[in-house]
Amino acid sequence: MPRQQRQQPTQESYRWRKSFADVEGCQLLVSQRGWANLLEDLKQLHRELSYKVVHEVPQTVERMAEQNFDRGLLSGIERVIDFEEELQAWREQTK
Repeated sequence: MPRQQRQQPTQESYRWRKSFADVEGCQLLVSQRGWANLLEDLKQLHRELSYKVVHEVPQTVERMAEQNFDRGLLSGIERVIDFEEELQAWREQTK
């Protein structure tokens, strides 16, 4: 069976390899009103989870596991929230 050749993106990002390979697509994504709405929802969720993680002391092992899960969610949410800013910074670096 012949090997498939992988297309190497002409511009590569370590964090967003596939996304930043299509800069025009990324720009179209972040320019949509739906993106702004998604960011608003994520920022609200981030505030709620942050408050919960900081102010609620886990009393059980199950609650500790839930808090660790919430911390992971926070990390993922932060990456998505920062996507547009990272795109702009990356575009400036690769000019």
